[in-house]
Formats: sequence, structure tokens, C-alpha cells
Amino acid sequence: MSFIESKAVQLLTDLPEALLITTSSGEIVFFNNAIALQSGFDRDEMLGEHVSLLLPQSSRRKVDVMTWFSRWAEHPDPEQLRYLSLAGIRKSGEERRYQVRVSSFKDEPETYFVVVLRDVTEEQEQTAELRH
Repeated sequence: MSFIESKAVQLLTDLPEALLITTSSGEIVFFNNAIALQSGFDRDEMLGEHVSLLLPQSSRRKVDVMTWFSRWAEHPDPEQLRYLSLAGIRKSGEERRYQVRVSSFKDEPETYFVVVLRDVTEEQEQTAELRH
């Protein structure tokens, strides 16, 4: 790995935004420090696992997350300038609400998905309290 490549990996690892990278089949190949802190999962235990482990059981049955990532990355539209909402789960079992952005890149023959997550659980709870 070149000096620039190693610096880029370090930058992504230490980025304050929660970020992960998956293969087209959903295997997690990169899991940065921010998402480890946000999810409660250790980076080393998540590498090689399927991204659906970050979804609640109820969502795993309803959502094919890789089809969603693929469609979103392949057919961008102005709506994607905003984050899309997705249910997530922490290692403790606590359900959270995330805003998600997805982009992709190819390293032939594989396609990778770069996923950025923002935990908006408290923000949504506060908004709900203000409405009542």
C-alpha cells in the first residue's frame, strides 16, 4: 500500500461520520471507528459479516438491503441529496433510526457500496415529543 493509500485508509477510519463499505453481496469490508462507536459492534467482529446484521430482525424480513443499495447507487436522483431513513440495531439490541446515504464504486469485477449513516433517534424522539 502506498503512502497516499495508507493515509486515505486512516482518514476514512478516523472520519467522524459513521461509514462502512460492503461488497455487492453485502459483506462488510470496511467499518470505521465512528460506526463502531455508534453501533456498539467492534470493527474486527463486523469485517466479513453481512450488513443486514445492523438491521432489526423485523426489517431483515421486509427489506432486501442490497437490492436497495444497488438501485439507489445505480439510479441516483435529486431525492438522494437527502438522507433516506432506515431502522438499525445496536449490538445491545436497542433499535435506532438512521439516515443513510449510499454511493458505489467498481474495482473490477466487484462493485462496492459506501454507506454513510447518521443516528437520528434522539432527534426524531424530540420532534415527536414536541408534537404532543
